[in-house]
Amino acid sequence: MKNRAAHPLPVRGGPKWACRLLIEVLSPFPTLKFSPSTEEFTVHHEPPSTGPSTTSVSSTQRIEGLDTIRFVLAMCVVFGHCGFLPFHLPFERIPHIGFAVRSFQHNIVNAPAAVIAFFVISGFCVHYPQRGLDRVDLLPFYARRHIRILIPAGFAAIISNGEGVGLRHLADSILWSLLCEEIYYTVYPLLLRLRARTGMLSLLVVSYVASYAVVFLCTNPNGNYQAYGTVLNAVLGYPCWLLGVWLAERIDLDFATNPANRRAPWGWRAGAFVLGVILSILRFHTPVSYPWTLNLFALYVFGWLRAEILSTKIRGSIRMLEAGGAFSYSIYLVHMYANTVWKKNPYASAWTKSSPFLAWFPQIAFIVFVAYVSYRLVEKPSHAMARQFQRWIVLRTARPRPLAGAAPNSTR
Repeated sequence: MKNRAAHPLPVRGGPKWACRLLIEVLSPFPTLKFSPSTEEFTVHHEPPSTGPSTTSVSSTQRIEGLDTIRFVLAMCVVFGHCGFLPFHLPFERIPHIGFAVRSFQHNIVNAPAAVIAFFVISGFCVHYPQRGLDRVDLLPFYARRHIRILIPAGFAAIISNGEGVGLRHLADSILWSLLCEEIYYTVYPLLLRLRARTGMLSLLVVSYVASYAVVFLCTNPNGNYQAYGTVLNAVLGYPCWLLGVWLAERIDLDFATNPANRRAPWGWRAGAFVLGVILSILRFHTPVSYPWTLNLFALYVFGWLRAEILSTKIRGSIRMLEAGGAFSYSIYLVHMYANTVWKKNPYASAWTKSSPFLAWFPQIAFIVFVAYVSYRLVEKPSHAMARQFQRWIVLRTARPRPLAGAAPNSTR
């Protein structure tokens, strides 16, 4: 295995930023060593031209703020599928204004854009602990990644199908992105080998070319992002996932070379919201569909997440939102099931018909509550099972090579 070390570059902002990105892709990376007993990583910075360094720095794998973003994105998916606050109702009888407000309300939340942001975060979380490695131990890595994903997904499919929510075939359901994630996890060890040979920038460019080849050459009957089948959907979304990998490659350099900034990146957040609205309008009112636009939106998400991570490292995160992010995967899995149960309740249905504005709040609260229960009963135990199984594999194999560890803040 090749050992690499990241060297901070004295380059800040401005037009030199792109040059720094290119140099970072070609620069060495730190060696991470994993302790099976404590499940902790240690980063050893070794100059490439000398022997092993005598200094080592403990490196936490938790990135503050990611769970907050994940919770917000999960709620965007909920609002997109279950309905947002119907604030347009008081304006319905006002000519022209009612139509404008209703149109804005229908485009205010872009759930597919939130899924794309999930892809970027997923790539970051999976790669961040492995950013200094050229290979991972396959069996421990696959066991941990797939167990923590498939057990909660299987539970969600069973209870959802019992209520008539079609999740039996994930490729044709709202959970299509899970199949893409499973493919990305499976090919990740190969990605590490290719990255060592060609660099991340080359892989990213090739992935973008392949994704737009799918859009250009294949028929999309409905304008949706996930309209090409499991494999081609994965090809289409892979650049978004690789952007998260690339962010994990360069974030240590950003920590070292960027000045402290305690201000929250509200400009980036507002830009993400506005872009989401614009892309939704383009999708439903022009021929410009999501496959053409969302991969470009992922580039913006890359910059937004970078700003969030750098800012949160200084100012900290909001504990309540971070706690919500811990069960964001369960929100994603069971929100349609919970919404169906809510609508089938005669009292809730009558309340929604009589006062839809007020009934929206307990509806969303019920969805979040069901997701939290699912997290405590299924998702969290599956995480523990995955860790135990990984530890058992490590003890059985007892290989000296570094082990693929847990992703930071990972719920997916």
